[in-house]
Amino acid sequence: MQQDINALNSGPGAAQLPSGPFSMPRSNYWPNVKNAHLAKHPVCEACLVQGDAPPQVVPQVHHIIPFQYCVFLGRPELEFHPNNLMTLCEGTGTNDHHIAIGHLGDFQHLNEAVEQDVAGPWKGLLKAAIEKLTDWIHRERWPQKPLTDQEKTRLLALMTSRCGEQPSGSVEALIALWWGESVLGTSPGTTVPPSPATGG
Repeated sequence: MQQDINALNSGPGAAQLPSGPFSMPRSNYWPNVKNAHLAKHPVCEACLVQGDAPPQVVPQVHHIIPFQYCVFLGRPELEFHPNNLMTLCEGTGTNDHHIAIGHLGDFQHLNEAVEQDVAGPWKGLLKAAIEKLTDWIHRERWPQKPLTDQEKTRLLALMTSRCGEQPSGSVEALIALWWGESVLGTSPGTTVPPSPATGG
């Protein structure tokens, strides 16, 4: 049964991140959207590892703004928005650009400059070399804690600048627009709710 992703954005404290590790389930639509993205963008943007790489290092789809933040702040459709997705490799050993660049060493972190990093000074560097860079060591990291009003406002502005204002309509209609109707399968409908106030 499809989980209503909007239900994750309701109830007391919905605009606060959990105190423990992220455990929010993905939508049932995510596997098909992920596959559609990888079909269009199969290469890690940091090191050019492709889908035929050794099995211990594989391309993964990275959410530039972690989808947990998007859901908690009333933008569940950004789990699927093309402008919020990029391909980075994930695995063991020398290559793990998903964690090293995408999340600055920890999956709870957001790297606002990830696109600039992979296109510029960090492109082609191995994970171990990246983690020795002064810029990487001192880069701002978002702590996993309840968000302040200022942090909520900043994140909502980042979502708008990257993906535009929140559209009306169903999540399915947006997925079909961005990725084609074939990715929808048979999951039942959900509707994008209005964005909550930043202070809640």
